[in-house]
Order: sequence, then C-alpha cells, then structure tokens
Amino acid sequence: MHGTRPLDWLDSLALASEARAIGAEARFYQAVNSGRLTRCATGVYLPTAVWAQLSPEERFVARVEAASRRHGLDEPFSGTTAAVLWELPFTTPLPDRPEIVMTDRSGGRSRPELVRRLGARTVDDVEIDGYRVTSLVRTLVDVSRRAPLELSVPMLDHAQRPSNAKDSGVRARRVDHDGLLAELERSASRIGLGRASSAIALADGRSGSPGEGLSRVTMHRLGIPAPVLQQPFHDGSRLVGITDFWWPELRLIGEFDGYGKYMREEFLNGRTPAEAVIDEKRREDDLRALGTTVMRWGWAEARSPRKLERLLARFGLGS
Repeated sequence: MHGTRPLDWLDSLALASEARAIGAEARFYQAVNSGRLTRCATGVYLPTAVWAQLSPEERFVARVEAASRRHGLDEPFSGTTAAVLWELPFTTPLPDRPEIVMTDRSGGRSRPELVRRLGARTVDDVEIDGYRVTSLVRTLVDVSRRAPLELSVPMLDHAQRPSNAKDSGVRARRVDHDGLLAELERSASRIGLGRASSAIALADGRSGSPGEGLSRVTMHRLGIPAPVLQQPFHDGSRLVGITDFWWPELRLIGEFDGYGKYMREEFLNGRTPAEAVIDEKRREDDLRALGTTVMRWGWAEARSPRKLERLLARFGLGS
C-alpha cells in the first residue's frame, strides 16, 4: 500500500510566509486564486499539477514536510504519522494532521496543521527520509494505545511477519512480541494500556495481509473461535496450498480475497491476472478434494461484523 520515498518535488513547496518576506505576497495569492497552487496545510501550498499526481500517502508526507518547514521541529514525529513514514499498512483512513510527541508543553499547543502530543521521552528515534521519527516498536505501541484494534492489529501483524528477502529499508525492520511488551511497560503512562495489551495479544506475524488481520479483529469482536493461521495442505508429497484460516474441528478453510492481490506482482509472479484467477480456482478445487469446505470473503465482510457474522454462521461458525 505504501510507497513513501524521498520526494524530490518538496522543493516546490511554497510558504505564504516566505512570499510575504520577499514582497511577493500579491503574486503568491494570485497563483492560489487562479488554481495554480493547492493548499496542503495552513500557509503551505504545492503546485496543483504536482498535488494532483500524488497518492494519499504522498499527500500526507507533503503535510509532514509542511509542518517541518513551518515550525522547525526538533521533536520526533510519532503515532500514526510515524506509522506512515514506517510504511505500515492502514486499514482506516490516514490521519488528518501530522503528530509529534513532546515531553512537556513548552513547545507550544497543537495547530490546525500539527498535533503536539504529550508523551514519555523518546530514546531511540530514527531518521526516515530526513524526518526524525519514533522507533518502530515505540510507534506501534503508541498507535496501539490510541487507535482501534482494526488499525493497530494489522500494523502489529505486519511488523512481526517473517523476514522477506525482497524487503529493504524501513520495510525490512521487525519487532517481536517480547519487545512490544517491554516497550509498553517502559512507559509509566496508563493511557490506553488495556487497549494496547489487547492489540499485542491478538497480533500474529503469521497473518498474511492487512485484510486477514482486520478479519481476525472482527472475528474476535464476534467471539468466533480463533482459527489456525497459514495451515499447509498436502496431497501426498505435493503441497496443495497454504490457507489463510483453518478451523480443523469443522474442516473449514477461510480465505480473505483482497481482490487487489490479483494485480500485485508478488502474487502474480509472472502470470497475468486471468491466469492467477484460474490457478486460484484450481487450488480451491484441490483443497475441496481433500474433504474440506472453502469459504471466501473480502474487505466489505472484514469491515462489517454483521456481514461477516452472517457468512460464518452459514458454515457453522458462531460465538
């Protein structure tokens, strides 16, 4: 989902205060009023042609840069802002404003373009694309304290997944369960302690995608028995497939179908989308031939307890 990288267009950011300082305020607002500049944060604009081509993640990073330029920040970006910079998956909308963490209020109050949040001192900040950011483990714990499980659990899953040789940079960083608990205990704050503890307990690095993590959160809220994750199935010595969810007592397989996967190169592995769909159908037929039942769902069911509950009940799963 995330493709954050050093953005060479940031030199195109235009600050109203800088235009005012050089006596170009009238020309500046003429460009704004004519639509040639688009506001990306209070007092900060980008060329409209550039803004129109940016992804939601890139637009948010533009707001991060705008906050940095306007306020000359020394404090690290934190919470969901740090999560964007760490390229963690979002199953809810991106934040409205960048966020930094401060140890006291001497740095000022929040502004329309920036949230200043009081928190414990950070000791292991890192730099990502020139921005000071809370560590991955601190970021995950901070998000888990304040965000719903629907957002925090897929992020925690993602950060605990097995290493992948294709990952590099921030995508290659990992955390483990013990490290998350240690970070949670390191802070004396009780804010969101129960919520974060629940998220860490529910997270599982075996989860194959954010949609699978979101599905597990919805199942958890419904009281559905926890499935086995990434269960391999063999026909003799041949591996038929590895499934997203498996309830052995019902011989029931659950598969999350995020249809976007049929467009991702790592899933296609040189195949066309049509070939991938056909291969998936053959795989499902082979799984059923082993005496299993296969059910599928997508984002709509994962996000809706009512829809997912109705589907699971059809296959004998209930609280």
